[in-house]
Amino acid sequence: MQNKTAKTVIFSGTLGDAFIVLCKLYGRHKNTGEYFQVMRFSRHPQMDLVIKSLFDIVPFAEYLPPCREVENEKDLKHRIAKSPHDYLSTVWNGQKQSWLKQDPHGYPMEPYPEIEIAGLPLQDSDATKFRVGIQLHTGKVNSNFKGFSLKWISSLLKWLSPDQFKVYMFGTGDRYSAKEIARFCEKHGIENLVGKTSFTEWLGYIKAMDFFISPEGFSAFFAMSQKVRSLVFYTDYQILGRVAAQ
Repeated sequence: MQNKTAKTVIFSGTLGDAFIVLCKLYGRHKNTGEYFQVMRFSRHPQMDLVIKSLFDIVPFAEYLPPCREVENEKDLKHRIAKSPHDYLSTVWNGQKQSWLKQDPHGYPMEPYPEIEIAGLPLQDSDATKFRVGIQLHTGKVNSNFKGFSLKWISSLLKWLSPDQFKVYMFGTGDRYSAKEIARFCEKHGIENLVGKTSFTEWLGYIKAMDFFISPEGFSAFFAMSQKVRSLVFYTDYQILGRVAAQ
């Protein structure tokens, strides 16, 4: 975004929220050609690096760390009200929910942004097999964490013949035993990528899947946005407000 005048926008939240905002900026950029600088208000400043990595993969927006840390919802509402910049919500259609402001006019949600990942990492000998990706867990530990049990995944694998399917497992491995995951993946012929990819490599793998299984969260949003057939598990029905109707 060098030598380009950029419009500043703000949002609140973490990685999944950031992706919803990215989709809205993509929609506006298509219509106006504008470029954006993105600022964040949140109680989770530790997400700065990964959110910056997300915006680094697109040419029309950049994330400006550090996160503007807030103490609580009241503080967040006050800071947003004082800001001169457009605030974008994480509701797909931008409509007002609770105390959150409605999106300003002109930020249409683009549910299928064209995102290029340089150097897709898949160059294996099983290229003819149907590739199934399993996101082991999503969310933040001690907050909105959601994860699959290895026992459930083992039951799922009974339906997937190793002659026809190649299974990949993703995640950081938080709350799981790395040794147990390694043994499990070796036993079942799973490509174990838990804790072994950069953020960008992870996105490249997701784009390359034929089918993706994930708890709700950023990984599910990203897979669906790239038109990867997906099976998504959610625990809070309100999350459907972030998924575009298209």
